Parts: sequence; structure tokens; C-alpha cells
Amino acid sequence: MQVEQFIIKCILEYPLLYKDINFEKSRNKVLDQLFFTNGNGLEWLNGELQYPNSKDVTSTYTIPVDYFSKPLMSIEEDETSWIKEYRLENGKDFKPREICSKDALTIYPICDYAAIANIPEDIKLDWLLAAEDACFLAADYFTNPYKHCRDMYIKEWMKLREYSKIKKHLEEQVHYIQIAILTLSNIKRKYKTIGEC
Repeated sequence: MQVEQFIIKCILEYPLLYKDINFEKSRNKVLDQLFFTNGNGLEWLNGELQYPNSKDVTSTYTIPVDYFSKPLMSIEEDETSWIKEYRLENGKDFKPREICSKDALTIYPICDYAAIANIPEDIKLDWLLAAEDACFLAADYFTNPYKHCRDMYIKEWMKLREYSKIKKHLEEQVHYIQIAILTLSNIKRKYKTIGEC
């Protein structure tokens, strides 16, 4: 599946995880999940991240015009009737929540198991470009200490005044990103050679 269609599908299917105040912020949350989060169930297959045993879907996903202006719970209200009945049986109400975050993105700590650390040589061009976007997003995040207010590791180290651990952690993250950017650049050069980029 093309990466942008995969991203839109994720935003529509899991609004509590990915829906934010606009498409860009929602897309960033999905990029974090795709390329940095361990245990997300995705594997590199045929040059793109996929769930194992998933069938090639040719559906086209489109985000409704007013999607980002609706509160999260109103999106859930639009679900099928049996889901709605289940929620009502369990006493869950549909009070609209705040639309969502304002710069509340947290990048998952990158390690050797992250998809971004295991980019295949046969990565498809659209996935390569999305991986680059994810790297730039993470580079901005890990080089700006003010963006870490929600990072549980950093919050704990700050509380304990273990600043050397914060510095080491951020340096490790930037190192992973630098390696990924170098890998992506080398693969992108091959695409340019064959005129696809």
C-alpha cells in the first residue's frame, strides 16, 4: 500500500491514537508509530512496512473535509450501531473531548529494533520519502530539549537531576537518526541514477 494511503487509513481507523488538530500533526503521529515504535506489528516486506499476512489492499482512503474540526468522541459516535450499543451498555457517554493536542507529539525512543534502524535496500520511493520526513521530525524533536515535556525517561532523569543520562539518551537518538538519514540518502542516490526521483 502507498505510504500516504496507509497513513490516512491509520488516522481514520484509530482516531484516539492519531487524530490531532490537522492532517500534518496526525501524520506525524503515524510516522512515529511506523518508523520508531517497537512492537507495532509491522515488518519490512517488499519495500514497505506491512502487517505480516496482510493482503494487498487497493482501497482509496480519503479524510472527510470536517474530520479535524470534530471532537474525538463525535468520530466514535459515527461508528457502527453494535459498537455504539456496547459502549452505552458499559455506561460510556459521548461527551466531546478537546479536539486534541497542541504540539503534544512524543517520539518513541529509537533502538536497534525500530523500522528506521532496519531500512531495506528495496524500500519503495514513497516509503523512503516518508522515512526521511520521520527522520527530520525526530531530529527536530531530539535536538530541542523543550519538546521532551512528555518523555517519561527524561522527566524521571530531570526529577533525579541525572542530566548526564539525558545528554547520553539524546545523543544516542540523534546518532540513530544520522545513520538512518545516511542510509536513506544512499538508497535515494540509486533512485536518482535510474531517474525515479
